[in-house]
Parts: sequence; C-alpha cells; structure tokens
Amino acid sequence: MALSGGGWVVTNVLATILTASLIALLVATIADKWVAVLTYTVYLLLPLTVWQSSQPLTEATIAPFVALGVLTYVWAGTNKKLWGLTVVAACAAYYCRVSFLPILFVIPIAYLVQNKPVRIKNVLSALGFLSLAVFVVIIGKMIFVQGMPTSFHKMINNAIPGVTRNMHFLFSLSPKPIVLRELWLKVTAHLSYQLLPSSWSLQIFYLPFNLLMVLSVCLYFTKKSSMDVRVAHCAMILLLLHVATIIVHSTPKSIPLSFGDNPRSAGWWRCDVK
Repeated sequence: MALSGGGWVVTNVLATILTASLIALLVATIADKWVAVLTYTVYLLLPLTVWQSSQPLTEATIAPFVALGVLTYVWAGTNKKLWGLTVVAACAAYYCRVSFLPILFVIPIAYLVQNKPVRIKNVLSALGFLSLAVFVVIIGKMIFVQGMPTSFHKMINNAIPGVTRNMHFLFSLSPKPIVLRELWLKVTAHLSYQLLPSSWSLQIFYLPFNLLMVLSVCLYFTKKSSMDVRVAHCAMILLLLHVATIIVHSTPKSIPLSFGDNPRSAGWWRCDVK
C-alpha cells in the first residue's frame, strides 16, 4: 500500500497525536495529571516532532508501537495479557526497524524478573513469548522484501569520521579491517554530535534524545515506585539501542522512538509484500 505525499502527512500527524496520547498516559501513571498534559503538549510542539510529522517518512508511524510497548510494559506487572500486548507492539516495531530485534528477546527475561518467584507456569509463559519472537523473525523474512544485502563488517566500518563515508557499507568493494580506535572515534563523534551540537538550532532539534537521557538518569536515582523503575529501564534500553545503532550503522540524525537503520519494510503503512 502506497500513500501520496498528502496521505503520508495525514498518517504521520494522526500517528504523532496517538504517540503523544500514549506518552501522556504513561506519564499520568507516575506523575500528576497536569504533568501528563504538559508532556502531551511539549511532545507535539518539539521541532523534531513537527518536522517528522510533516515529511513523507516512516519514523512518525513507528513511534506509536514503541510508545505502546513501553506503556503496556510499565502497566503489565503480572498481567499476561498486557505482557502479550507488549510483545505484539515490539514485533510491530521490529517489522518497521530491525534495530528493535533485541527487545523481542529481552521481554521474556523481563517477564521472569518481574514475576518472582520463578515458577513453572512463569517459565512456560516466558518460553511462549520467546517462541513468538522467533516466529515473528522467521515469518518476517518470508513476508517482507529484504533490503540491499550488506555485511555486519561493512556496517561497523560505515561513516567513521575522516576514514569512511556514510554510504561505505553500500559501495565498498574491498573489505576493511575493524580497528577499535576507529570504532571508538565513530561512537564518540556521533554521540557528541547529538549531546553537544554545534548550534542552538541543532540543540533544539536533538532535544528529545537528550531529554530521554536526563529522564532515565533522574528516574533511576529518584525512583518512588516499581513503575518508576520500569520507565527508567525502558528509557535506558532505548538509549542503548540508539548507541548500538550508531555503532553498527551510523545515523547521527536518529532519535528516540525511531532509531533509524535499514528498514525491515518500507514502514508499517507502506509494506512491500512478496
């Protein structure tokens, strides 16, 4: 299904409103309602949110799946239905961006950790979630058209400042050895690009990434409930995925809730099906 330019914008705007609503529900779980309303408003007015919503890009339509997954994870506790919905949301996010693959395998572990003491029925439930993750990965390879093949080795060596270009993984014909010093240079350069932008306009543009980092640290050290801890864990996992994306496939313009890399499909709303 392909959408025209106007259709993409309408879809992105609706998806953004849905994402803001889900985030507001999450905030209302751990803070006062006025804070949730403020968060809803701020998210919609962030420059990056406005820009993404007005462009024919897939990122805005991926965000609701991630927000839903975080919300159901925080609410889940011992509720297996909510855990199942968390897995479904993570599967949808994975079909949009392969970056979310690790989350599919983290969820069963998180389920066991949060449902102590570990009993046989809990282990069976975790195995069920793990089986679903494996099934989703296998079926995804059969349904969706795969992108241009490349190697992990080339991805690691992609966009190293002063060494390789941003499209190195597509056009390099000869293998280049992985040098740890260059890999460290790549990670620090692209993280500093977001943490310490060269202009005020870029600082505002990358505000979501930096806000998520501050939020995760603050929640972790000022936690008042188990829900605060779970929100902090989610924020930290998203940050780790973001850093992993930079290491594997340098994308200095990626943001929280999207983490751009080679799409598993052309977006949830524009899928090429075999």
